[in-house]
Amino acid sequence: MHVEFTVSDQDGLHALSITLLRNATDTLLNVQPAVMDKTVFPFHHHLTLSGVSGVQTLQLFIRAENHASFVSTQEVTFYAQP
Repeated sequence: MHVEFTVSDQDGLHALSITLLRNATDTLLNVQPAVMDKTVFPFHHHLTLSGVSGVQTLQLFIRAENHASFVSTQEVTFYAQP
């Protein structure tokens, strides 16, 4: 699986967290990349899923915060199958 996106803020990012869940309980990815003071941050990650025997629901949660404590969140639900 390929996860790629870009986060930007003209005043500078303070924090970023990325979580990928399988079937709402199994954490496949949980990272907090170093984004302090960056105005643009590209995220690019490859992940190989194991144990996929049928259709599985995946949820990607992205939370970004800037220096003014403004928080933006995004949730994307998609499906994986063998």
